[in-house]
Amino acid sequence: MGKILKLLALILGLAFPFSVVNAGQPAEQEAGQPAIYEMSILPKKTPEELEQERWAYLMSNGTGLFLYDNKALAISDDNKDVVQILVRTIYRDKQIIDKLNNKYGSKLEDDDSAINSDMQMLINVRKKTYAIIDSKLFSKQGKLLYENIQDKKFFPIKSQTLMDTVYMIAKNYQRNN
Repeated sequence: MGKILKLLALILGLAFPFSVVNAGQPAEQEAGQPAIYEMSILPKKTPEELEQERWAYLMSNGTGLFLYDNKALAISDDNKDVVQILVRTIYRDKQIIDKLNNKYGSKLEDDDSAINSDMQMLINVRKKTYAIIDSKLFSKQGKLLYENIQDKKFFPIKSQTLMDTVYMIAKNYQRNN
């Protein structure tokens, strides 16, 4: 008899949470749509945190900090040996920043400054060459100051350079995908 009562209590205990339909559903949600629940012990990430996770460290030097967009890596549809990669430079050299501010000062507001550039590149892994197909310069406020779209002209990659580091990322990406 005790076992039957325990079994009955277990069944009722498991069935009860599901017997109340839409009890925790927000008032503004339509009745015809299923409720969407998210469970996590971690707080939801902000857009700034998601943007920060998108960029991975490549290297740094006196010019600036070099990052690559790990969500934008892609193998070309035309050629499986070519990997597309987006590289960002965040400038730290005061002389370079001053030159860029002087050159593009007409596009900048009083409290704004040139801060980073993005380069869209193609890396031919088999031939160990690269091409910069698009480059953009942005201000601190995110304003586009300059854009240069280029033809696919490939150049050899020299060892122990930024391009060599980018090549290794592209090579690993191609091998794993």
